[in-house]
Amino acid sequence: MITVGCHVVVQKVGGEHIRVCQVARKQGILIEKLRFIIDGAIGKPFGLFEVKAGQLSPADAETLLKADGFGDIGSV
Repeated sequence: MITVGCHVVVQKVGGEHIRVCQVARKQGILIEKLRFIIDGAIGKPFGLFEVKAGQLSPADAETLLKADGFGDIGSV
């Protein structure tokens, strides 16, 4: 479970930059022009999250890949 004080790896889907961040309440994170508050991940299991209106919510990997156009590699 993600708790205050633990460290998480943050990467934008399809992005080039990776950051390691320590979790704290009301903490803003900026990665590749994407800004969000990490509070939505606290108390949730480690995994993928989606940013909606600056807030995090758990996400499904296949849904994110298809939405960003990275999930259709087999059709190329």
